[in-house]
Amino acid sequence: MANTIIGQIASIGPTQSLVAKNSGNSFQKRDIVINIRRFDPNTGEPVTDWENTPKLSFMGDKCRDLDRFQVGQMVVISFDLQGRKYTTANGETDIITEARPYKIEAYGQRPSQPSSQPMAASAPAPTYPQSAPMSQAQAQPQYPQQPQGFQDPFKP
Repeated sequence: MANTIIGQIASIGPTQSLVAKNSGNSFQKRDIVINIRRFDPNTGEPVTDWENTPKLSFMGDKCRDLDRFQVGQMVVISFDLQGRKYTTANGETDIITEARPYKIEAYGQRPSQPSSQPMAASAPAPTYPQSAPMSQAQAQPQYPQQPQGFQDPFKP
């Protein structure tokens, strides 16, 4: 299941060209800050949380995806969580976790489907064999009857 976050764009940074420290490879990075939109658990109403403002960094070709959006626009961002180990200066091993966005869409936008494709014909409904209707005698449960002339020993 994909991780998604809904929010209003607070800022979109410029594309930065950076060089990786260890490999020397160059890459591009572009940051976006959003105000989280959550849903009140009691009312179900949407609430924008102005204090919850994560910064997400789009990398490589995905930086251009931010050109389609503006500050103030509501968006849905899909992301992966990535974690990796590193060693501190004291020699201790720790883990850093990052949210790596890979897709951004306008909030409420539905994927469009080409109208040139014909609709697939629906499959016919399955047919099931019909059993014979039950007679009145079959429908009622049958209980054993007391023998005629039975004398109950507990009655005076």
